[in-house]
Amino acid sequence: MTQKTISYYADPVNVPENEADMLILEIGQTDLVCMHKSMHTGKIEGFELFHINEDSVDWSDVFFQLKLESKFMNQTYREVHCHFNFPEALILPEKSFTAASAEDYLSLVYGSADKVDYKFDSILLSDTHLVNAYRIRKTIHEQLCRQFVLYKSHHIYTRILEDLLNRQDLSEHFMRIQFYSKHCILAVIKENRLQLIQSFSFTADEDLLYHLIHCINQFSFTIALSHLEISGIFDNGNLLHQQLQGLFGLITFDETKPDGILKLAGSYPAYYFNSFYKLAV
Repeated sequence: MTQKTISYYADPVNVPENEADMLILEIGQTDLVCMHKSMHTGKIEGFELFHINEDSVDWSDVFFQLKLESKFMNQTYREVHCHFNFPEALILPEKSFTAASAEDYLSLVYGSADKVDYKFDSILLSDTHLVNAYRIRKTIHEQLCRQFVLYKSHHIYTRILEDLLNRQDLSEHFMRIQFYSKHCILAVIKENRLQLIQSFSFTADEDLLYHLIHCINQFSFTIALSHLEISGIFDNGNLLHQQLQGLFGLITFDETKPDGILKLAGSYPAYYFNSFYKLAV
């Protein structure tokens, strides 16, 4: 079952046909986001967050339900951008990248798989050339192609790394956690070098603390030098937050201020939606 959990809509604006709007999707195993961006105003004018409840996902059923419940999926757009949020991804140096070797690496790390499509993102950085190689189920690609004439594909890791590795203010020992309903994405950067980006599923706080402590030990983090930045679906001040304070010298929340319709999300802190918002700016 796919269930809409949060939605915000602005009044529709009539714009010239050559300024038709943009649709931004983020598709993951348990969370799916639709954002409607006006090409006329440059702002997000609609937001929908869906939760996928099934452990074994039938993507045909997910898209069927999505088309029934979403106000955006049956419209025509000038551009459609789809960001995939699945763990089967690897960051590779561009100088040693080939499509064949990337597919082999993915099979080696995540196991061989049938009925998948392989995709590749170039990560745009000022001084480093990296490629994000990832794979998605063919059924997802087929459903998107049925729905839209063309769409541009991306992986969520690409946008996270472009955001982080182009920043000049990172602490020597830096981690970022981006929370979703049943998993998180953890990025580890030490002395301005990427050490790790990976998705971790969790059902309890102890699961997440185990992964964090393992990374702290593996990458020899020093508490006094460490900074943890949090974004996404997380409750500030909860027990997990208190436990994290004993592991890091500094904990902050991503301070990006969402624009457009997300300004109306006053019942949620700004960091709750900023990981989605950054996909549209």
